[in-house]
Amino acid sequence: MDLQNMLQAITGRQIQRVKEALTSVKGEHLSRTSTADHDQHAPRYASITKEVDDLIPSEDGKKLCLRFLSVRGCKSTKAVPCFSGRAHFEPESLHAKVKAVIRKRFGGIKPKYASL
Repeated sequence: MDLQNMLQAITGRQIQRVKEALTSVKGEHLSRTSTADHDQHAPRYASITKEVDDLIPSEDGKKLCLRFLSVRGCKSTKAVPCFSGRAHFEPESLHAKVKAVIRKRFGGIKPKYASL
């Protein structure tokens, strides 16, 4: 067995162990979580409707990150890119329905972008 094959075999076994550990941890977490715990967490929202998604501005083929304009902000960094490949930019305008989604999901629009 050459070095490359040996390294691939070792890496494959390590990946399998990590997957098994993650599956085990997820199973334990789910079994410990009660429905009462779910009530205490932040509300979950349905996906953005196609109608609203079509109203979100784009730049260079990427949709605007709504968190970027929100009070909560986007937690992306150079090492961890924005969710779903969304873009950070200041649009010329923002449709009222998109503003409503930002208010409802992310706590409002940053004062800096209030004029949009």
